[in-house]
Amino acid sequence: MNIPQDLPKLLLAMPLPPPYSGLETSTEMLLASPLKERFRLLHFDTSNKVSNAFRGQFNRHNVASSLKQVFRLLMILAREQPELAMMNMPANRNGFIKFASMVLPCAWRGCKMVARVSGGHFDKFYYHEPRWFQAFVRFILHRIHAVTVLADCLKPTLHSIVPPEKLWTVYNCLDPGLFDGLSITRQNETEIHVLYVGHISKAKGALDLLEAIPLILARHPRTRFQFAGDVLTRERNITFIENPHDMEATTHNLLKKHEIRENVDLLGIIKGKEKLKTFAEADIFILPSYSEGFGFVILEAMLAGKAVVATPVGALPEVFEHERHLLYVQPGDVQGIAAAINRLIEDEGLRISLGQAARETVQKAFNLKQLADRLDIVLTSVLAGDRNIT
Repeated sequence: MNIPQDLPKLLLAMPLPPPYSGLETSTEMLLASPLKERFRLLHFDTSNKVSNAFRGQFNRHNVASSLKQVFRLLMILAREQPELAMMNMPANRNGFIKFASMVLPCAWRGCKMVARVSGGHFDKFYYHEPRWFQAFVRFILHRIHAVTVLADCLKPTLHSIVPPEKLWTVYNCLDPGLFDGLSITRQNETEIHVLYVGHISKAKGALDLLEAIPLILARHPRTRFQFAGDVLTRERNITFIENPHDMEATTHNLLKKHEIRENVDLLGIIKGKEKLKTFAEADIFILPSYSEGFGFVILEAMLAGKAVVATPVGALPEVFEHERHLLYVQPGDVQGIAAAINRLIEDEGLRISLGQAARETVQKAFNLKQLADRLDIVLTSVLAGDRNIT
């Protein structure tokens, strides 16, 4: 496709996999979206090729990687002179320092900036920091022209540090054809498959699900639980939920304590076709997280037509209705998790109706054209100076 040379240049300083998380997925969706027809996209890969377990640590490798990235960014800014830049704004101290190291060169070169907040708890991070770091955060945010969040309900988490007129809502979106042409070949059709995808951590609700499994197996012994994701010992983004000291040992101790190992598959990190196939072959998807922005895995499960159990956190209650698109349970409610999954196992009609309604909604309202349209409004406004720094 020939890109007109007079389109404004947009630098996407954002990561690509590996590692695999929502941040990397959002970059892939942006690059695949029609946004490339409205701006000349310049992608600068900010990923640090370490596992999620080591992401955000203050160590020699991460510091060296960040310094190299700043140097590369300066070269790109000098060579390409983009009018706009967009980057993710982390909710942890080390991540924010890296973010600041990219904001300052962009500000120096006169590049207008849009920051993307992917989580739902930036305020908790901010107010847990000492005053000197809060001042540093405000200093950096003063140089940002717009901040996007994943739902209207998340704007208040930034109101005390970002002027409301600079805040925009841009929902996560997916390619609606992601699961097209995928064949399903389940070996055991009599089993119910319950799928969890995400970090194996307390904050994501993995421990609550493990505690709920015996309550489900007591009524439905032919149920298989699949956990896809890496074991995360230390939380760095959800700082108000502490993981056990040894998350891996805690996970295996729960499997042994409840005698559920034969019904649980620990798949590790899955990606590409393997991930899509695992979604497609599941019957029920669950993510009982304590905090989310707008999890891509929820959208993926819905697009695959699966019945979803989730907690009403982040964007979800704003855009999806209980008992129409999914079933909600409260964070930490082990009994509620078991009850919701048991209900879906016993009511095939409900599983099918929830999956169909969710799939149709995601295809219609959370596709790549919607993503490009929403961002186009933000970027065009910033470029025109409608929401500049005061």
